[in-house]
Amino acid sequence: MPDVKPRIGILYWGKRGGGKVLADQLVVQAQSNGISIQFFGRPIQNDGSDKGIPIYWIWHWVTARRHIVNQVLSSGIKVMVLPMASPWDLFLGRKLERHGVQVTRIIHDASTHPGDIFPPQFWIKLLCQDANIIVALSDFVASQLIDKKYVSGNLILVGKLPRMNISGVALNSSVAPRNNFLFIGRGRTYKGLDNLLSAWPMVGDQRTHLTIAGEGHKVDSPLARITHIDRWLSDSEVLQYIGESDLVILPYVEASQSGIIPVAHSLHRPVIVTPVGGLAEQVNDEIDGLIAKGKDVASLVEVLNKGIDFNFDFSNHEQFEADQSLLMLCISKFM
Repeated sequence: MPDVKPRIGILYWGKRGGGKVLADQLVVQAQSNGISIQFFGRPIQNDGSDKGIPIYWIWHWVTARRHIVNQVLSSGIKVMVLPMASPWDLFLGRKLERHGVQVTRIIHDASTHPGDIFPPQFWIKLLCQDANIIVALSDFVASQLIDKKYVSGNLILVGKLPRMNISGVALNSSVAPRNNFLFIGRGRTYKGLDNLLSAWPMVGDQRTHLTIAGEGHKVDSPLARITHIDRWLSDSEVLQYIGESDLVILPYVEASQSGIIPVAHSLHRPVIVTPVGGLAEQVNDEIDGLIAKGKDVASLVEVLNKGIDFNFDFSNHEQFEADQSLLMLCISKFM
């Protein structure tokens, strides 16, 4: 039976990290729904190599944008989904719209995280204006975008980061007592590592161990019961470290949402979060994780100790999955 659904394009020009993972997941969702899909990745240099164009090669990026538009129009693509912004796809949405292509942007943040300089507020506003439909990844971000008047209510949808389709990894839930805790991801001020380090001496006993993994985390000196891995982690290493842990900790002091949570849940690992931003929207309290009472040190001590012996239950975890995939939400207005 021929595919009568509109042809879908997905454009992501990054090479690694959460944006690339999300783009790959959207491609998988399209394939599982029998939807014709074309993926546009980072433009390649014209020297016979497979290396992506460096970010500072302005002329090559201008040429690449023109090439993308021509490919989209010649392929008959009706909907373009942009899962994470690149400096080079700003205003690309407007150009595609002028040619009758519907553009959906997934917006991760409504404001700049503390300690970060990108994306600035004006950039987020321009991104929201550069699409027909905006999909926010949490109610928290959606409400912020509406409050800031970056979008109007009828132009915004709310989805959630999908869990991963993982094969070859044991999905048995960790059992109490949980002694292997994990804090993972790139180092950022808003992620609350200082509070976690302050709380840690009051958590568990000598059997309880914390791994801090990811590039840029500042740990001033070796601390008891802590392993510090300060480098960029590949996607496979992220899966490995989460799979080897008993409990994943997000002690953030500010957040939109987190891509770590669906990965942990994909591996049936419980997650502890603070009640900031959209993190609590991603956790079913006392089922697949715990939500701290606050983001302060005392609240962390309480919830981390509770997590060591708590009886989490992933047996019916599928019921908490949205009926509609993120990709289907992105294209729902155009089907």
